[in-house]
Amino acid sequence: GQRLYLAEKTVKNHISRLLAKLGVERRIQAAVIATQVQDRLRREGR
Repeated sequence: GQRLYLAEKTVKNHISRLLAKLGVERRIQAAVIATQVQDRLRREGR
């Protein structure tokens, strides 16, 4: 398979933008949101 090489700074920038869009400051907060959404989707049968 092919490999995708990303600079550490690129990954940090993407994570920072994702956190900003979610309105949180920490990765753990984003993980909590993801878990809540996943639970909601399961309950709705998606």
